Amino acid sequence: MQNKNNETIIKLSVVVPVYNEADNLPELFRKLKEVLPGITPDYEVIFVNDGSDDGCEEILNGFFRDNDFVSIVHLYKNFGKTPALEQGFAIARGDIIATLDSDLQNDPADLGSLVEKIEAGYDLVSGMRQGRQDPGGKILTSRLFNFIIRQTTGLRLKDYFSGMRCYRKKVLNALNLYGDLYRFALVFAHFDGFKVAEVPIHHSPRLHGDSKYSKWTRLKRGIFDLLIVLFTIKFNFRRNYLLGVWGLFLAAAGFTVLFLNYTIRFLGIGTGGEVWTGFAGVLLVFIGLQFILVRTIADNFVSHHQTGKEKRGKYIKEIHHHPGNEGG
Repeated sequence: MQNKNNETIIKLSVVVPVYNEADNLPELFRKLKEVLPGITPDYEVIFVNDGSDDGCEEILNGFFRDNDFVSIVHLYKNFGKTPALEQGFAIARGDIIATLDSDLQNDPADLGSLVEKIEAGYDLVSGMRQGRQDPGGKILTSRLFNFIIRQTTGLRLKDYFSGMRCYRKKVLNALNLYGDLYRFALVFAHFDGFKVAEVPIHHSPRLHGDSKYSKWTRLKRGIFDLLIVLFTIKFNFRRNYLLGVWGLFLAAAGFTVLFLNYTIRFLGIGTGGEVWTGFAGVLLVFIGLQFILVRTIADNFVSHHQTGKEKRGKYIKEIHHHPGNEGG
């Protein structure tokens, strides 16, 4: 199917970030070719090679040569999962864009249930992994962050970090993912007013290779990224503005109290309460400066989050499209 600009219209784009998963790719691709025609006849698969050095490049190039629904993006080096996803999103043509990991722990057969939920009126649907087959430390860390997110955001889901998701394209156009913030896309989408849901999916043990991050690396990154999320959703422009105004007001009031206090003492007309008014002045200055500091931190976090996409084009080594598969 084509639109008025003679561009091929695709219903479903599947974006798969790949980093050193050469042993898993053939089986994953076999399953995708088996499942996708049953979901829709209009689909594409976009593999993004995130700097793999284990032979993934040759395997992916073979997929591209033999299948006209496959596109490949090769990155110069390992930049991380979100930059890899962004490259896939940038060229995806589907009205619905799905993601899944390349380690075979996600079952491509579950993509159908996510797409059905999107078609039922939701904007972003995430897989809720059943019977997780991960190491205990990884599961514990994930449960801890799931609990924190539920308590701090009010979004009541069970599994915020599944790699299998389906988005309406308009959601991805609205979100600005950076760093490891793709994991919190559900939260950002919810606070932007989109309809978010999750559906149960299968989860399999990893048969080949190892997880690319230790639980301690994941914990440290997760804490920092959660802070960015909370600052971004809790301190919008109006609240940031008010924090600055209140900070300046309180600090100015404190300095005024201190100035009057010392003036009274200098003139020798005090009544003995100068110690307490001096303490009040110092306290007002301290609170005002804290407000200003929090506003500055919030501005920096939000700015860091919003400007991350500027480096996108620098990551790409090469892109392989079949004729007519040029994404926008």
